[in-house]
Amino acid sequence: MDSSKRDGSRPRRLAPDANFYELYDESEVLDIASSLDLYRTIPLQYGYFGGGAQHWSDYVQRMADQDLPNTLVRTQQLLDINFAFLQELIAPHGRINIVDIGPGDCSPVKGLLARLQEEELLGRYIALDTSRAMREIAAKNIHTWFGGAIGFEGHRIDMTRESFRHVIRSQAVVGEQHRINVALLLGGTLYNFREPEAVLTKIRQSLSPGDLLVHVVKIDSPRTRQFFDFNTVAEMNAPLSRDHRLVLESLGISPDLYDLENGYDPADRRRYIRVRLRESVELFFTTGVGDRVVSLAVGEPIHLWHYWHHDQLQVREQLVRGGFYPLLLCEYPDHDYLLCICRVEAGREASSQSIGPAFT
Repeated sequence: MDSSKRDGSRPRRLAPDANFYELYDESEVLDIASSLDLYRTIPLQYGYFGGGAQHWSDYVQRMADQDLPNTLVRTQQLLDINFAFLQELIAPHGRINIVDIGPGDCSPVKGLLARLQEEELLGRYIALDTSRAMREIAAKNIHTWFGGAIGFEGHRIDMTRESFRHVIRSQAVVGEQHRINVALLLGGTLYNFREPEAVLTKIRQSLSPGDLLVHVVKIDSPRTRQFFDFNTVAEMNAPLSRDHRLVLESLGISPDLYDLENGYDPADRRRYIRVRLRESVELFFTTGVGDRVVSLAVGEPIHLWHYWHHDQLQVREQLVRGGFYPLLLCEYPDHDYLLCICRVEAGREASSQSIGPAFT
């Protein structure tokens, strides 16, 4: 599609490149188009497809190499500090299954898996991610770190729409019916979703009474409100990180078409990274059910990333509304990070009330 021949009063006509249709299947293309049309949002998970997965792994390595507090280091520290309590909860059940939701390259969970394996408490390690490239990196790391001692089960699950109950009930082994499942939401994964409560409901519906949820988040503080650095060492000065610009570039939305904005919005308590269009565009998506056109006006934002900010009490209340019973909350002394260990209990249902508005 020739986007250069246009008159100034007409929207610029754009179409995704060939790489876009190689990375995303039909349902994912429709989800991206619908999210742009309804919410002016590119769902964050699609930035970790293809080269975006390696970018994220490189960024995690940068955090590992830093002599500074960061999400990776604090997550690992909080898991280590509270391992004895977790061990007390799971020991009566023998081996347990770990269900890692959005595992990235598995660096956050590396130490926990090693300790569980050492204590002969680890059954299955199940990693749930929409990105095949991310799952492949995760699988390679698990093999490199543990050889064949820890198996890797990677599954494509979209937590905004799907349950994983069928995954944890598959491949049963003798005695597994007595095991509990420990779901992990590490690194603040939950607060990147547009509707965190809906994701908590999916998790609650996938688990059984007695199962556990371990949730590690960056909580609200003056420092955390100011953090927007997601670049790798190789791209330290890039205005947008690779995973945040991956879909944008594939759609043909080049830097000359937008202004970059980031900040903290106190009205709905979230950090955001977004672009604001300098001119109107029409995006033409090709699907098996025909073309779909998404029109975006000059001055409209496209949300690329966000993170909901809650304090410790708000995090706890949200988990309770999601149908989880908090057993332990541990806030790191810097007051920037929080670990929660919750249990699923029979008769405790998720509430439909929300802690804050989903942005539009």
